[in-house]
Amino acid sequence: MNVVQGVVRAVRLMEDGNRQILAFYWPGDTVFPSRSACQQYTAEAVTNCRILCDAVSSPCHQLEPCGVQQALSATLSLIGSVSKKTTQQRIAWFLLQIRPHLPRDSRYDGAFQIVIPRADIADHLGTSLETVCRTLADFRERRLIDLPNRKTIRFTNLRGLAAVTGE
Repeated sequence: MNVVQGVVRAVRLMEDGNRQILAFYWPGDTVFPSRSACQQYTAEAVTNCRILCDAVSSPCHQLEPCGVQQALSATLSLIGSVSKKTTQQRIAWFLLQIRPHLPRDSRYDGAFQIVIPRADIADHLGTSLETVCRTLADFRERRLIDLPNRKTIRFTNLRGLAAVTGE
């Protein structure tokens, strides 16, 4: 599946009923669905999407369920980037990762639409919705970002935000 428009998330449901968001896929990304008998994850639309299903031969190997390697790669990247970071560092890292993919918000100068719900950010980074909201408010107070409304973000100090990541 090729994402033409919108955002797709790879979600794994945990035994306790919680969900773990493994990755986000943006326009131009290809999503290889998990096809094993014990499905590893599902692909869900975050926004209205346009998906192109291609009949091209699958790059997956016979010995591994299709899509599992892709999800594993995304998860290992996430773990490597955020496993030893504070919550503020993780959220700053995530904002910098998604920035190139966010659509512009023409109502505000230099602003972007936040297309990923705060609850999805929390589930992806292993924190709570409240912590994401508090951290975004803190970043705004520190003038690293501006939040003209709940669906819009302006990156006012990219160097400062990058410094928060600790990288």
